[in-house]
Amino acid sequence: MDQTNTIVWRWENTHAFGANLPDEDLDGNAQLFEYNLRFPGQYFDKETNLHYNYFRYYEPETGRYLSPDPIGLAGG
Repeated sequence: MDQTNTIVWRWENTHAFGANLPDEDLDGNAQLFEYNLRFPGQYFDKETNLHYNYFRYYEPETGRYLSPDPIGLAGG
């Protein structure tokens, strides 16, 4: 909220795996608010539309990683 109690940014996270993007211009004033953090440890990669987790990418539409965990079953 801003000084006039107007909501300036909101994220209706209704997709179970985080596939929907935040509303970056809720008040329609063309001042965008960019927020690239996603689930814990994830950063949104605009070029691929995937979530980056250090050593692998997460595909939010399916809720799956695109490659196996690099430390295998030792990761738990």
